[in-house]
Amino acid sequence: MMKRVVVAALVVGLVTPAFADPAVKTERRRSHVVASWTFAGIGATLVAAGVITGRVAHDKYYDAFDNGSCDAERRCDISGFDQTSKARTMGDVGTGIGLAGVGFLATAAIVYLVAPKDSVTVTPAVGENQGAVVLSGRF
Repeated sequence: MMKRVVVAALVVGLVTPAFADPAVKTERRRSHVVASWTFAGIGATLVAAGVITGRVAHDKYYDAFDNGSCDAERRCDISGFDQTSKARTMGDVGTGIGLAGVGFLATAAIVYLVAPKDSVTVTPAVGENQGAVVLSGRF
């Protein structure tokens, strides 16, 4: 439930044009901004985890060639085949983690860009020997 709050401050001797345009300041709704930063943090973490997992899988794959289980023509014995298969599976998992991270980053961007904007209006009010500033908006 949103409540409209109006705050008025009395200022004596304020000289302001009688029909001044109110200043309007818009800000994205805080709950949406916090949610978008949360999605962005999760997304960045997942992308980093996907890259690291992919790098480890890459190293494990080529370890099979370095230890002699596979030759330059990619022919492997049983242990080399097993090692390269596990490395490929790990690489696939790393790709999936990275893509999930990209999805979270895209969600963060969408949540931030479509967040409703709340506005605060500052309106001067002038009397004969006095003036006031009226702030209104949704809080």
